[in-house]
Amino acid sequence: PEGARTEWLDPAMGAVQERLGEAFPGAGFDWVATSPDGGRWIVRVRHRGRPAEWLCVDAAGASWRVLAECPVEVSPTVRGLFRWTASDGMRLTGVYTRPEGGGPYPLVVFPHGGPGALSTVDFDERVWALADAGFAVFQPNYRGSAGFGKAFRFAGWGAEGIRRALLDVREGVVALRADPEEGRWLDGGKPVLLGGSWGGYVAVAELALHPGEWAGAVSFFGAFDLPELLRAVNDYRMLFYAIILIVVMLGTNNPTLKNWIDAGRVKLLSLFRRKPDAAREEGGAAADE
Repeated sequence: PEGARTEWLDPAMGAVQERLGEAFPGAGFDWVATSPDGGRWIVRVRHRGRPAEWLCVDAAGASWRVLAECPVEVSPTVRGLFRWTASDGMRLTGVYTRPEGGGPYPLVVFPHGGPGALSTVDFDERVWALADAGFAVFQPNYRGSAGFGKAFRFAGWGAEGIRRALLDVREGVVALRADPEEGRWLDGGKPVLLGGSWGGYVAVAELALHPGEWAGAVSFFGAFDLPELLRAVNDYRMLFYAIILIVVMLGTNNPTLKNWIDAGRVKLLSLFRRKPDAAREEGGAAADE
């Protein structure tokens, strides 16, 4: 949750990252793309309190130049980690953001997608926009999230795992409200759920199962309909993601999982057999719509 870090096996690249770390204290680095000869990299610099910037890094000379940055005035926020213990003893972590001073604030609960993703304290323009509008935002890393080991990740798979992950979200909100330091900044209203992809599923599932706990839910491109998910994908990378979601939803011991994997194989073959011209026409038609 403090932010992802690349560990280089190549000592030379590790040294380049160390130099970047000295130039950008507290930042994280995403090594996004490389030139064909491996000598230059596009690197995204992730900051905690302001938008990311993009660098072109010369790996050989350990120098760089700024390609793009977003020099906007960012209103001050309080952003940090919040820890709580689930009712079954699992220790959990989330990210909590609120405007600086003032309050109390209405709460938006923003579960991440994936589900094998992770909310960190790095700057998030969506969270900043909500805080700038006067909301507190809680991003729980429920079981199934990445970054806490395999056992934690697999604990959020299957029907029972998903049930527990949803409970993690609710219990995190209860713990946040009861916290003597941060709870006093929250108003007494019901929270709103917000999420995209798997986070959209979590938001809508929570509202459907426990409508009395929430003021409402907003889902953007939420993952709900498994047959439609397989039918609609037209890219093998998205097909891989769709199959991962199916495994997460059903669990590895579900007897119907093999049928879904077989359907995924058929879909994969159909993607590879498409003629390039047909794929372009399909993309153009979708763009026209």
